[in-house]
Amino acid sequence: MKAVLEILDQQKALFSQMSYPDFERSVLKVSPAARIVDIKALYNEIHKNDGHQVAISEADNKRDQAQLQFWAMDAIQNPKDFDDFRKAFKIIKPKASDEEMQLTWAKYKPQTL
Repeated sequence: MKAVLEILDQQKALFSQMSYPDFERSVLKVSPAARIVDIKALYNEIHKNDGHQVAISEADNKRDQAQLQFWAMDAIQNPKDFDDFRKAFKIIKPKASDEEMQLTWAKYKPQTL
């Protein structure tokens, strides 16, 4: 456990020394569907005491097309609820029939619903 904590401390130190563009690229490599607003909020949290925070705008709250597609695939395979699934399905297959959507929902819906 001590070794894990040391690695986490090293990573935190590395992230705290990165410029925002490098930080954003690193996070997007690990989590391609992450919204820029979330990345900036994390960066700001890391830098809350050193004055290296970045501004967050309304535009940061949107995903680009590639991120939207990635999110949709994940939401279809791991849906939280039918509404989330439906939104994702319409992104991936905008002209799909209701029947096709229902068949896919039956395949991927969580067992707890």
